[in-house]
Amino acid sequence: MLMLKKIINLRYQKQLLISALLFVNLSAHAQQDSFLLQRISVVISPALLSSYNIVAGLQTGVQYRFNEKWSGVSEIAFPVQNSNSLRIESVRYLRIGAEIKRFGNNNMRRHKRYFSLQTRYAFRRWQEVSDDYYYERKILDSVVFYDKANIKTPVLSMALKLGLEFHLGRRFMIDWFSGAGARTIFTTYKKVEGARRELKPLRARGGFVISAVDYNYTVTRFHYVSGFRLGYSLGR
Repeated sequence: MLMLKKIINLRYQKQLLISALLFVNLSAHAQQDSFLLQRISVVISPALLSSYNIVAGLQTGVQYRFNEKWSGVSEIAFPVQNSNSLRIESVRYLRIGAEIKRFGNNNMRRHKRYFSLQTRYAFRRWQEVSDDYYYERKILDSVVFYDKANIKTPVLSMALKLGLEFHLGRRFMIDWFSGAGARTIFTTYKKVEGARRELKPLRARGGFVISAVDYNYTVTRFHYVSGFRLGYSLGR
């Protein structure tokens, strides 16, 4: 009888020990998850996206605060407005981006100034279904007219930015920013139908500046960025 009681007590002690270990483990994970959530904010902003023409878009992502000095942002943008041009079909557009922020030393609790490095990559392609033309490398006195073509023109951009995070309470944030850099446009024309070389037009399409998409090769141009984000912290 005494031996049976000892066995029962030993089993209860093991169960209590296992339960205690599980509780400590779950508590540690909960504290760790809460610690991580306090560092994560969901961000969203409007966007102007350049496919064949300028269309309205939406950009959303997350911001992770590594410490008081550094934060990282990862975002994705997509159009919410279709192009109304009858000249193009099968438009595909998606932009991804990443940014690293460095905050200043004299920031207040609600106002946090920073500078950052931002890089973005936009996947762009569409089909031109009406008469148009493009320039070829080192041949600028004439252009290639065509009846139809598939155009693939991804864009890689980098910019240095200055910004200000304005915090509204513990959860909400408005992030204002502005900056400049360079963007590289990698344009290729494929499945060209009705190609013929002719003298270049007297005036560039849309004005005096030739669009980067009109070059059937890679070009790099000045890049300016400005806007704002709305942020919501997941932590308590």
